[in-house]
Amino acid sequence: VRQYAKQYSGGGKVALTDGIRGSSNWKDGRWQGFKVDNLEVTIDLGRQISVINVGATFLQAISDWIFLPTEVRFEISRDGVDWAEVGTVSHDVPDKVQDKLIHEFGVGLDGAPVRFVRVRGMTRRVCPPWHPGRDRPCWVFADEIVVR
Repeated sequence: VRQYAKQYSGGGKVALTDGIRGSSNWKDGRWQGFKVDNLEVTIDLGRQISVINVGATFLQAISDWIFLPTEVRFEISRDGVDWAEVGTVSHDVPDKVQDKLIHEFGVGLDGAPVRFVRVRGMTRRVCPPWHPGRDRPCWVFADEIVVR
């Protein structure tokens, strides 16, 4: 599991599964920020349950150097050892959208028996050439991972 930035903890270790959603204001204290590094979170559900959907919410605020992940990868496991990728989701949100926006990535699972869920939000690592921070480190901000 990658460590979030201390100043953007979103409330700590359980922030991504606490059911409290962040607003479009990344300073509201609900978002976990990852600078340059990909977000990588593994959730232990405590026992095998039937899962129909896994989703993860991210923020884009390009004027603050926060970009949506280029893609989000979802994996599941019954035992925490053997993993199966169940989907990779990208988006069609233009990087140059100036408004702050919240975007959910998700995959359906059709009731698969699952105990562990892994979510990986792939960052672009640096700001694009047209951005004032070109080639400098950028951020991925995540809010909530929901397992249904």
